[in-house]
Amino acid sequence: MLVVHSIFSLTSIKFPSWPEDYVSVLSVRVDCCIAVGLSSFGANAGYPDAMLNAYSEQYSASLEQRLAPGWVMTLDYVGTHTLRIIRPLDVDGPSPFVRTAPGQSRSAGQANCTRPYWIWWYQQKGIPCETSPTAGYPQPPYSVIQTDVHDGYLHYNALDLDISHSFSHSFTMLASYTWSKTLDNVDPDATSQNPNDINFTQHQEYGPAIYD
Repeated sequence: MLVVHSIFSLTSIKFPSWPEDYVSVLSVRVDCCIAVGLSSFGANAGYPDAMLNAYSEQYSASLEQRLAPGWVMTLDYVGTHTLRIIRPLDVDGPSPFVRTAPGQSRSAGQANCTRPYWIWWYQQKGIPCETSPTAGYPQPPYSVIQTDVHDGYLHYNALDLDISHSFSHSFTMLASYTWSKTLDNVDPDATSQNPNDINFTQHQEYGPAIYD
């Protein structure tokens, strides 16, 4: 697994432990962060040009009404829209597999043979990619090439209803009810943020959050 993190500035880098044919197509440059050019074998889908900070837009509205002497109702709306949520992504993922009939499946070997790096690697070797290789059959040293992307987003909406009543002798009663909904395409606080399918990471994954 190749994981690229932006932790220091450099203009070039060598990875002597990697195969020479792979190093020859791996270029590193510096903008505001490290970016890896994988276009030589097409494994650059979704790779970011820069690392961006996540941020949230928050908004609210409130309505307060006196119902009767000592009784007050408060209605609050609270909303949050979080953008640029960071998550890991395999930029050398297999091609999409769309089922057209019940029971269709694809083996791990078949999926691996559609990875851009695997296609490029076997082309360089001049041998076919075997979906069910026998022991000793050549295989690329890497399958997952993982980086961090910032394509996650989240929407939180809540409606708060409060009813309070002030009694004599400084005694107060408060009753509250909150309805809320959280929708996202990646959970920012989850232990695993990998998408179900690296080819479909936007509205296809948008739905109730884990903590909804």
